[in-house]
Amino acid sequence: MFVEQATPFLPCFLQRLLLLDYPPDRITLFLQNSGVYHEPHIADSWPQLQDHFSAVKLVGPEEALTPGEARDMAMDSCQQDLRCEFYFSLDADTVVTNPQTLRTLIEENRKVSAPMLSRHGKLWSNFWGALSPDEYYARSEDYVELVQGRRVGAWNVPYISQAYVIHGETPRTELLQREVFSGSDTDPDMAFCKTLRDQGIFLHLSNQHEFGLLLATSQYDTDHLHPDLWQIFDNPLDWKEQCIQENYRQALEGEGPMEQPCPDVYWFPLLSEQMCDELVEEMEHCGQWSGGRHEDSRLAGGYENVPTVDIHMKQVGYEDQWS
Repeated sequence: MFVEQATPFLPCFLQRLLLLDYPPDRITLFLQNSGVYHEPHIADSWPQLQDHFSAVKLVGPEEALTPGEARDMAMDSCQQDLRCEFYFSLDADTVVTNPQTLRTLIEENRKVSAPMLSRHGKLWSNFWGALSPDEYYARSEDYVELVQGRRVGAWNVPYISQAYVIHGETPRTELLQREVFSGSDTDPDMAFCKTLRDQGIFLHLSNQHEFGLLLATSQYDTDHLHPDLWQIFDNPLDWKEQCIQENYRQALEGEGPMEQPCPDVYWFPLLSEQMCDELVEEMEHCGQWSGGRHEDSRLAGGYENVPTVDIHMKQVGYEDQWS
């Protein structure tokens, strides 16, 4: 597992590792984290991960490994261990919601097999359907149909990334060089895929099941105390799962009770407990309490007309998200 950048909802990613439907005593976990930002999140989950899997190894930012070097180290751990039957690589910006994913990919019985993942509502995915003459991305004629699931099967593709399973014999017998990921000046995933293509090893992609999705990470702003709160636009499904109360949709559609504790006051489920706690902490972290009547205290197009001590969504940059 690789955490190569600041990534939304990382604690959820770590918890999903515990939900894989595969005997945990048959899994050795290698977790590499490149940055200090996520060290507290990993520290919180590490005791659980240690207790769950048969063995664990954590490689932190103090090792100062490049992404390619970290992946070579992980691959080498499989090459050197004859008990390693399968190598399952997963990046932190994947959201694997199907607990059967590992079993399903193993049952594909391929040397290399990847689950098809894409960003919610986007055509951005973890595979390329074709290559340009200089071996970069080219859109294949059936790319959109594969991403949208209008053509279903196990497909031979020239490039995969972020999530895949390799049969354990393949690294030991066909990927003997020690720099599979760092052996060129290209990205590690491109170097890996080129090595396999050059050796005639097919990269298979399966879209026969719903496996999960990819997170968007480019707008992730770690200057906030709880930056996941700002992910409503970039990663709406994960944001909703973490921030919205589970009965909100029923209340919105009139299926649940709408309490009215006093006239003109309506009480219904909206935010999760976690969202409430983190929003309070975000306001307290801001600390720029406003008082009285001034431009930053604008509400619904007007001004406050009473003395107050408060913090507004605008002051913490949350006005658009709250709206």
